[in-house]
Amino acid sequence: MKSLKLLKKYMLKQLFLEAHLCKNLKIILSQFIGTKYAIGVSSGTTALHLSMLALGIGPGDEVIMPANTFIATPWGPSHAGATPVFVDCDPKTWQIDAAKIEDAITEKTKAIIGVHLYGQPFDIDTVKKICNKHKLFLIEDAAQAHGAKYKTQQLEVLVKWHVTVFILVKT
Repeated sequence: MKSLKLLKKYMLKQLFLEAHLCKNLKIILSQFIGTKYAIGVSSGTTALHLSMLALGIGPGDEVIMPANTFIATPWGPSHAGATPVFVDCDPKTWQIDAAKIEDAITEKTKAIIGVHLYGQPFDIDTVKKICNKHKLFLIEDAAQAHGAKYKTQQLEVLVKWHVTVFILVKT
């Protein structure tokens, strides 16, 4: 796959750090994940923060996320003025425990951030059902899961809001 080879080249040489090459990376990334668009920003924290703003999430709102995550996950909503709400993780997968999410939902809850840790996806199907039932946004934080699959599908095309990052210790 040509886009995979080009993506690997960019990541290994850290070419995405050069502004004039960022446009090419966005094109390559969108081809690799099969989406129409990819938008580049300075960091995963910034991507999550801008996601909150774009979705209208701010002061007085709550965003559910796994307790086992990197600090950028709660920083995104916090920078927008929202309150992170942590849900415990499944001890077998270390992903958010979908069975505990509904207990954390309040009238202030606006979104759930699912984090794919160690290249392993969270239970997208169950979390999507919960989001649909409660009319919540679902955001994927896939900083540690480039190209990973959930069942037979690539992660990046399973939800409407997907955030990833290119830091070599994560990719």
